[in-house]
Amino acid sequence: CRCIKDYSELSDAEKLSTLNDCVTLPEKGEFVFSIEYLRTFFNCEKKYSNASDFIRRVIDSSIEAVRINSLLRVSYRTINKGRKITHLVFKIARPQNEVI
Repeated sequence: CRCIKDYSELSDAEKLSTLNDCVTLPEKGEFVFSIEYLRTFFNCEKKYSNASDFIRRVIDSSIEAVRINSLLRVSYRTINKGRKITHLVFKIARPQNEVI
């Protein structure tokens, strides 16, 4: 995976390319990542101290870029420890009637 200086400044195409470079996707699947891992991966350890801000500004915008630029459908749910979001579980699927 490439090092990203400021993920929020990347174009949608660059965000999609980053995801495609780093993840090999099965037909359907779920992938679990800790918030800390994702912050490190996107080089945002210090920029978004609140997990909700990080999810809204980085994760949600990435999912939107995937939705616009591909046939993949990405969703996620959170795993909490108490009130703190600790992990995201991503579900990635391809539409059944579409040819990719």
